[in-house]
Amino acid sequence: MQKSHNSSGMIDCRPFIDFMLDVIENAMYQYVDSASDAEKNRNGGLSETEKEIISLIKENAHVRAFEMAQRLLKPVRTIENNLRQLKEKGVIIRIGSKKTGYWKIN
Repeated sequence: MQKSHNSSGMIDCRPFIDFMLDVIENAMYQYVDSASDAEKNRNGGLSETEKEIISLIKENAHVRAFEMAQRLLKPVRTIENNLRQLKEKGVIIRIGSKKTGYWKIN
């Protein structure tokens, strides 16, 4: 846990602000996911993010979620959610472990 007081005795509110921003961000994923689900249904099944993920996997089957997030300029959690949805739809599968495995497109 971070200290809320610095060496000069002043109160540092940054840890609290960081915590609250994380709480707000996590709460908003519910609404973002709902909106993206509605968009997917209108667009024939795959969202733009899912299509971009598939493209990255085609380039490099060993690409990791963190690398995808960096390349697509999206949060890692968003990439992980989209990967989960692609696996549930049977579009992709993971062969091997998280660390040394790779993606396969069906």
